[in-house]
Amino acid sequence: GTPGGPAKDTTAPRLSKLTAKPAVATRARGKRKAKAATLRFSLSEAATVTFTGEQVLAGRTSGKRCVAGRKTGKACITYKKLGGSLRVNGKAGSGTASFAAKLGTKKLGAGRYRLTAVAIDAAGNRSAPVTIVVTVR
Repeated sequence: GTPGGPAKDTTAPRLSKLTAKPAVATRARGKRKAKAATLRFSLSEAATVTFTGEQVLAGRTSGKRCVAGRKTGKACITYKKLGGSLRVNGKAGSGTASFAAKLGTKKLGAGRYRLTAVAIDAAGNRSAPVTIVVTVR
């Protein structure tokens, strides 16, 4: 006989069209109010979208590696992983998330950050990661 029950969901959600408007998130300083950037994305099915961050730092090559803060060597870009994440429950179609210079409870300083978004559906299937660079002032 054939086993009964529904077939297991093995299709991963598709995450695409990741944009940030404006590309600069402003922190509150003095009398200046904070302005969050809106992250827009598109999902093929309902899923939880998790944003993790890395700080983009100027570096120099040392041998074949890129090292932050070196004075000699050829210029390169290095990434410093950040703690915390931003989670959004998304439906099928387009969705948004507000990026207010924070990842979870961790406040971010001024600089450039690479945000990586991954969608995970209810069955645990993960989408391919999508990245975007956002500036914090």
